[in-house]
Amino acid sequence: MKRIIFVGVLIAASFFIVRPVQADVPEISNLQFSANPIILGEWFTISLEYEGNVDRLFIENTWETKDGEIKREVKEYTIPPNVKERQKGVITRQWKTVNPNVMPYRILKVWVKDVNGNQSNVLSEEVKVATFMPEIRKDAQDQTKWPFGLWTGILAGRQKNRILEINEMSEGRGKANYGTAGGKLQPISVVMKGEQVSFITPPGSKIELKRISEFRMDGTFEAKGSDPVPIQFWKKPTDENLDPQLKAFLGTWQGKSFWEGAPFQKPNLEFDMKITIAYIDPTACVVLRENSEFVSLDGPRIPANWCWCHATVTPKKTIEVPFWNPKGIFVCKLSSDLKYLYGEVRGLGVFEFSPNSFKLRRTDN
Repeated sequence: MKRIIFVGVLIAASFFIVRPVQADVPEISNLQFSANPIILGEWFTISLEYEGNVDRLFIENTWETKDGEIKREVKEYTIPPNVKERQKGVITRQWKTVNPNVMPYRILKVWVKDVNGNQSNVLSEEVKVATFMPEIRKDAQDQTKWPFGLWTGILAGRQKNRILEINEMSEGRGKANYGTAGGKLQPISVVMKGEQVSFITPPGSKIELKRISEFRMDGTFEAKGSDPVPIQFWKKPTDENLDPQLKAFLGTWQGKSFWEGAPFQKPNLEFDMKITIAYIDPTACVVLRENSEFVSLDGPRIPANWCWCHATVTPKKTIEVPFWNPKGIFVCKLSSDLKYLYGEVRGLGVFEFSPNSFKLRRTDN
């Protein structure tokens, strides 16, 4: 009997050891909403953290009718390429609910799948729906006011920003001025369909945008003969529209970046670094990243350079800025007294064995 029991234990143990084949299944955590309760008809942001390869996002919306009937709807979304290429990060999705004839709550479940169809764990949370405000719906003109004004367009990795000034809009068509920052603006026509804005620039590039909030549009910039690349357009929000914790990031930060050279039998590396955070909201921000010339730990000389970046704001109120290497990110957080921006580089594989950090001091006040 003891021998049989012993063999059974071995079989069970062997089975358990084989299970790590599933280790590549993605995992998600920290489901959050930018508002709870939400306002009927208003966009809010769903965010979650992930680890592993991700390809598709699923959101299940469950609600109860006035008659007590439970209904469900599942929507599937592709993961943006800049998120998909990372093994760890944050996924965000804009969402809104518009039907007032149901009970004032929603249950949202989220999960992800990789390219092979392997599904992650499921996260679930209830959100309350605030009282419907009919005056918003009665004035249809108010719904089209958000595009008007001056927008700054940022192409990731570029040095020159774009300027878009929308002046008129009638029946889905409008007049605007467009050009590069510091240059002459030229008149263009814009097309608006619901939450989407599109136009052709004077040189013939195609820009397609979708409203993310009253102060931000995300989309693509497609120059003639080139593939589309991501572009964001931002307007300056008023103070009452911005979370004070996020507002504290805005401004210019300057200091030193440090890498320990000992793990690679090289001297320590130190160079000047400057970060300007120009726009920010609960899920994204725009960063101007600058650095002095330095010789990297793996040999090549990196010249002094600067460029604009699309960065991510995490639910933990940290900022993830793209590094020079596509796999790396600068992870930034504020000191408790809001005078310093601390951070480190992550995602570089072997070079993570070399401790690195930066400490930047606010220089604009």
